[in-house]
Amino acid sequence: MGAQSPRTRDEAPAARQAGGGRRASFCLTEKQIQRFLDAHAESGCAGDTIRQYRSAILQFYEFLPESKQVSRDTLSQWNTLLLEQGYSSSTACTRLSAVNGLLDFLGRRDLQWRTKLERTQADAAELTREEYIRLLQEAKRQENITLYLLVKTIASAGLSVQSLNGLTREAVDCGEVRTERKLYSQTVALPAGLRRELLDYAMREGVRSGPVFRTAAGEPLRRTAVTCMISRLGEAAGLEPGKANPRSLKRLYQSTFAEYQRQADEWMRTTYARLLAEEDQEAGWLAGRG
Repeated sequence: MGAQSPRTRDEAPAARQAGGGRRASFCLTEKQIQRFLDAHAESGCAGDTIRQYRSAILQFYEFLPESKQVSRDTLSQWNTLLLEQGYSSSTACTRLSAVNGLLDFLGRRDLQWRTKLERTQADAAELTREEYIRLLQEAKRQENITLYLLVKTIASAGLSVQSLNGLTREAVDCGEVRTERKLYSQTVALPAGLRRELLDYAMREGVRSGPVFRTAAGEPLRRTAVTCMISRLGEAAGLEPGKANPRSLKRLYQSTFAEYQRQADEWMRTTYARLLAEEDQEAGWLAGRG
């Protein structure tokens, strides 16, 4: 599944020990990443493609532990995290493909991600509104207002975890969050109750501008941290493994909204049909004819 990569003569040392055996893992370096991108550029690869590769690989590099070791399970773990963070299966596949190309370039096909995309436990597990309430209650029991508002923001406004940095004090003040993507932008209205809670939280935390959710050091919360926090909250609330994550919270918002939209559409069709029937009785061509 990996992207096709131009090969270089210096790839073998990255794959083998001095004695000729293949290592179970290796340390990925920024120099190796740059060499891979330079080789693609020299081979005539389009600039947009290079930028996409760079973005995906640097995201993967940030995901790695401090030692920057890549092992047999690393890409599988990253795939799971991408899905839990709300990325679609196709987007996750595209990013993994870029990393596969890098591993091919470095002579480490044995560490590539080869499993076909399947529904993970996090995909299959549907969070119910009752379980969502349990998450909120557990966050309140722990007296963790940050975690409470993270869960509520995703589930009641439909914000994805990668859009949380767009939830700024300015956005809360005006009641709308504008999210930017490559191909589209979207404005999300904050429900009145959530907005009041976020305003109160921002004032108590001393947030006058910029992202509302921050670390103790004042830095915006990272997506991986948000995912881990919500996962641990689910465990404390007694939920099944895989149910408590940003993706399932956003899907709860989407499914709830879709159900109410279906009910509203049905009501509109029924009401409109009743109006037309009444008008036919009063002024229809066949009115009064049997």
